[in-house]
Amino acid sequence: METSHPRKYNEKARLNSPVMRGAQRMTFFYSMIGLTVESLSVYVRIKGGEVRIWSRHGNYLSSNWTKGCVALDYNGTYQVESLWLNDTAISLKLLIRSLA
Repeated sequence: METSHPRKYNEKARLNSPVMRGAQRMTFFYSMIGLTVESLSVYVRIKGGEVRIWSRHGNYLSSNWTKGCVALDYNGTYQVESLWLNDTAISLKLLIRSLA
């Protein structure tokens, strides 16, 4: 999410996975640099609730892309949601791979 004009403070962007089942691994790349960087979080939605399972906050002082990886293994069906605030870039090429 780019924060150049006309963005406003505290804008949010969300990216949701399809509904999944069984063990998975989600891999993604992100960049968090600048004075207006807020946060990037990954949540899992299961049984009507949301649980944050991964998060980064603030300026990481590097324009390099950083690899993130989250292991997922929940009973029943679940959905993953990525949420980022203000000047956080995320590669939209998320890789979700079954571990079964």
